[in-house]
Amino acid sequence: MAKSTNYNIELPAQTDFYDVDVTNANFTIVDTELKKVSDKATNSADKIGDLNTLKTVEKRHLVGAINEVKEGLGNVSSDASGTSYTDTTTQLGATNVQQAIEKIVEKVKALETELNGQVTRLSGINTELEAEIGTPTV
Repeated sequence: MAKSTNYNIELPAQTDFYDVDVTNANFTIVDTELKKVSDKATNSADKIGDLNTLKTVEKRHLVGAINEVKEGLGNVSSDASGTSYTDTTTQLGATNVQQAIEKIVEKVKALETELNGQVTRLSGINTELEAEIGTPTV
């Protein structure tokens, strides 16, 4: 009797009589192989998880859900000039993070210049006082 290529299922010829044992053996092979496929599918589903719990619109196909997330991330900027900035507290006049950083650096430099000027003025006042009243002794 001929057998199938993949699972060795007996293939009766048109002239063979029906044999319950052959049919049962064939069904046992099919049942065993279907169980293997079912187990693999269950194991895969356990690893993937329940697609219905996805936070995406696409819930039927994992690849479609992943592509949906990727498309959503395509508009996300990872640099300071592409990241928007809401300027409600500082009033820097900046619309993105890079501009805010630059404005803060400008302010720090201006404060540094002003502080250096104050130190110079105080040093001058100190020199004048020493000239008027002398150098204090401790």
